[in-house]
Amino acid sequence: MLQGRYLLNKFRSLHQVARRGVTAFQVKNELTQDQLMPAPEGIKPLSADEDDIKRIFSVSNFHLSRRSFLKNMFEIWTLDEETSKMHKHTHHNSFIQMYFPFSKNKELASSYVSWDNLNVRFGLILNEMDTLATDVGYKYVGSSNAGKDDFRITTAVIDGMNFFERIQTDQDLKMNGYVMYVSKSSFVVGIDLFTRSKDQGWKYIGNASYILAARTKDNKPYTVPELSFKGEKNLLKCKARFEYGYHVHAQSKAMQGVSEYHASPTDEEAQDIHNLLFTLHNQQQYTLSERRAYVPMSKTLNTSQMVIQPQKNVIQGFAAAGHVLNEAYQIAWITSHLFCERQKFDFVGLDRLYFPVPSVLASGYEFKAKVSYSDKEYFRVNTHLTNIVESIHEEPTIIDFTFRFPEGMGEEKKIMPENYDDALKYLMNKRMMQKFLV
Repeated sequence: MLQGRYLLNKFRSLHQVARRGVTAFQVKNELTQDQLMPAPEGIKPLSADEDDIKRIFSVSNFHLSRRSFLKNMFEIWTLDEETSKMHKHTHHNSFIQMYFPFSKNKELASSYVSWDNLNVRFGLILNEMDTLATDVGYKYVGSSNAGKDDFRITTAVIDGMNFFERIQTDQDLKMNGYVMYVSKSSFVVGIDLFTRSKDQGWKYIGNASYILAARTKDNKPYTVPELSFKGEKNLLKCKARFEYGYHVHAQSKAMQGVSEYHASPTDEEAQDIHNLLFTLHNQQQYTLSERRAYVPMSKTLNTSQMVIQPQKNVIQGFAAAGHVLNEAYQIAWITSHLFCERQKFDFVGLDRLYFPVPSVLASGYEFKAKVSYSDKEYFRVNTHLTNIVESIHEEPTIIDFTFRFPEGMGEEKKIMPENYDDALKYLMNKRMMQKFLV
């Protein structure tokens, strides 16, 4: 098996990139559209026949997207079954495209439109992206395994997510999903998003990388077939995608359990913390307008709760990670909406996110979201996800969302830590923001 020694056209070895402190997620944002996974020749739209879908995806319950598809509200494109058998376990055999013709199908657009009656709800798109990644996994693994019910595929890690602009309901949207790298019992799936406005071509507007884990019914590792390059027409780009996926997988494994909390503040950072706490507790020295600009972290806290029900995107007894992420995004959005005084802001991206334990039926979760960092252009919302029903003693899952301020607001508004613990959270988010913007 290849070991990630190939070079991307624009970069040196990704191992050298990693040593410079640049994440694979940031590298992918520099790739041109031509270097992304192109749609393979011969892909066709699936019929709405339920048996055809089950043969390809092996999903016990259809998600919202599957029900919409069965009503012909959008299209799923992939290689047909016969062609897939000829190219088992390849990049292009795993390829699936979800096509949302929002501009032509008003019923579909109304199912995804946000409160402003213009933009698409990002929370639903996050859900669909996870659905697509899972479908890609089942198609890749299931293509030569007759006993599909002997394993399940879950989202283990989302290794970064980035959006360059909003998605509007007068635009068409397509999401391309494909396997990039395969390990023994896990693999990396890439997703690229494109929009098309009237009389214009497709525009690349976002991406994400998912690490999926294959498990048996007994929750033991399920061996995934090795990735093949047989029949690939552009081997250089294929190997570039493989190396990128290799780097995503290796870096994610190396960083698991590592937190910015582990690094002590530098002298400069300690001075920043001191200045922030001093400013908050000595506001009488500042003008009224200045005091209004300082927002204590605790004032931005919002909470919600959720129970995993069988109707909520459940696959083989476990809730899809996309559904949980959608709920987390909703509370983060509400927090941002209030923080920005009900003015329009933009969702920019998501940090690396680990799902240590799958969400089972009847699990109850509490979401706590608050703004933990801001600068002149961006702010970050940390959402803590805690299981409040199962007697599981685990650390909360922290989901970090990055948003862009409404124009000019970041100059006038600043989030303020109120104690040393908040100050460390502020510092951690500042460090992550600096990496995000490299």
